[in-house]
Amino acid sequence: MRFGLHTTHCRLWTGTTIRPEWKVKLSYHYGYLSVALNPMTGDLITAFLPDMSQESYQAFLDHIQSEITENILLIRDQAPSHMATTLQVPTMVELHELPPYSPELNPAERFFEELRPLLANRIFESLEALEDAITEILRKYWENPKLLQRLTAFPWIKKALSNENTY
Repeated sequence: MRFGLHTTHCRLWTGTTIRPEWKVKLSYHYGYLSVALNPMTGDLITAFLPDMSQESYQAFLDHIQSEITENILLIRDQAPSHMATTLQVPTMVELHELPPYSPELNPAERFFEELRPLLANRIFESLEALEDAITEILRKYWENPKLLQRLTAFPWIKKALSNENTY
């Protein structure tokens, strides 16, 4: 998820004759939040990255390796940095790609949909302050994995991973 200092707006409730004031900051400094999540358990691994380069994605894979102790399946979209052929994928990580143009299949996208409105209508002085605000929001999901499960455990994922699904 890309985040930045450029103010985004979402709807505000006001009286019918009241026009809300919008504070705006036009700044083009961005960072990226990468996540690896488990829809079935609510486990969440996050990292703030400076860009979407292959080097940054490699750092994220290395971070995942330091956080996990078991084999995982990492589903990724087909962003150019994710598809680099020179990535050194940890042995405990198996990679699979989503079909092109299918964000509705990616549980992380549903998670990002929940984060974006919580950052809207706010002005941050620096990327560090914005990262601190995102970290505070993420803390809620780290402390209560059931919230993440409710958001991301799509019925088709549950069915695919259940014991009743035998082939």
